[in-house]
Amino acid sequence: FVVRRIEELGGEACLPPLEEWLDYIDWERKRDYLIDREFGRLLKEHLKTYVQERDLRRITGIFEGTINDFLYEEPTEHIVDKAAPYIDCSIRGEAVLSMGRAVEYAEKGFHGIMNLTPFNCLPGNIVNALLNKFSQKYPHVPVLKMSYDGLQQASEETRLEAFMYQARQLALAESGVTAS
Repeated sequence: FVVRRIEELGGEACLPPLEEWLDYIDWERKRDYLIDREFGRLLKEHLKTYVQERDLRRITGIFEGTINDFLYEEPTEHIVDKAAPYIDCSIRGEAVLSMGRAVEYAEKGFHGIMNLTPFNCLPGNIVNALLNKFSQKYPHVPVLKMSYDGLQQASEETRLEAFMYQARQLALAESGVTAS
């Protein structure tokens, strides 16, 4: 219920879409076909991608002008490129996507980055470690790392409130408003 709590505290949450993972799997498949020199299968993948993107743009196009950000997903290669300073794309999986999204969100002016992970999730732990380097490049962007084991922790609410306070301070500073 973290999204609900963020909204109760006056924030707005943005979750990466499922489309991100599907696009990433397709992107990896194309890389594999290229490496394995399976050019017929690679061509089929490119044709499939072309048709999917054409249909997506036709369907999504009706929302142009009403959705300002993220009407269309950035291509996977852009997200992977954004992650490159932190993790190599040869390390497959969601850690690459999470780091690429963190950079994308910071570049788009988000006022905070949260990494919520299941307890002892390896990709989540990798991202938590990489977010330390991310914070060096984007020191003004608050980062909150939370791990869930199925039990409520007493400090979660305090940490979330502190994160939201930092995010609000960043938003106010960017808008030119001074707050105490």
